[in-house]
Amino acid sequence: QLKKEGLFEPQYKKEIPRYPERIGLITAPDSAAMGDFISTLRSHNRYSEICLIPTVMQGETSVLSIIESLDIARLHSLDVIAIIRGGGSAQELSIFNNEQLCRHIFEYSAPIVSGIGHQTDSNLVEAIVDHAAVTPTACAVFLTEPFSQLHTYLRQNLVEMDQGITQTFESISSQSQTC
Repeated sequence: QLKKEGLFEPQYKKEIPRYPERIGLITAPDSAAMGDFISTLRSHNRYSEICLIPTVMQGETSVLSIIESLDIARLHSLDVIAIIRGGGSAQELSIFNNEQLCRHIFEYSAPIVSGIGHQTDSNLVEAIVDHAAVTPTACAVFLTEPFSQLHTYLRQNLVEMDQGITQTFESISSQSQTC
């Protein structure tokens, strides 16, 4: 039904900001997924603020908890929302095939990225979000990649500027010695 309605179509995907200032993190507090996400994100991106929205990610109340967390996230000025959860059984991850949750994500105004389960797990939420990473860690890597690239670029430019200044100084020094 969701496919017939076009919810998986690429033209509905929102653009992910290249350098998000505020990242909403929807996950279970103190989970391994949360720890991996934050440590990976912080290893390359110390600039973005992370707004943790504690969420039940397993069990009967998880679908409503995720929907409520998305509603809470709407109250904040967030550039992107990350929904993450570590692996689990097919039954535990089946919450991410819930039609109500899929529709809520589709209608959400801010871009949403996900990192749910392991590389072999798949679900409907991944087909609807604006970017689906294969794991919570891969989701953090996706959000840090532009920062890493910028850092590398700036570092290379600083090295080149330093070399240029050194060469200029040596040239001026050698000219003043010959006079």
